[in-house]
Amino acid sequence: MNNCLICGEIVADYEPKFCCSGDDCGCMGQSIDPCVCSNECYTALMAGIGKTYEQRRIDAGIKRKVEE
Repeated sequence: MNNCLICGEIVADYEPKFCCSGDDCGCMGQSIDPCVCSNECYTALMAGIGKTYEQRRIDAGIKRKVEE
């Protein structure tokens, strides 16, 4: 299972996409489509470039989902 980068909610239908194997460009093998659960989390992710995911969540006022 994959979790939203911002709030931690499980995103069951997330399938990461990659531009290459990680050796062909500067992506370092990271997915080109971030795992987020909603438009709100996507906006928080993009608005906080340069900050940690935790700081982006706090700045956007999004509560972290508690894992059970």
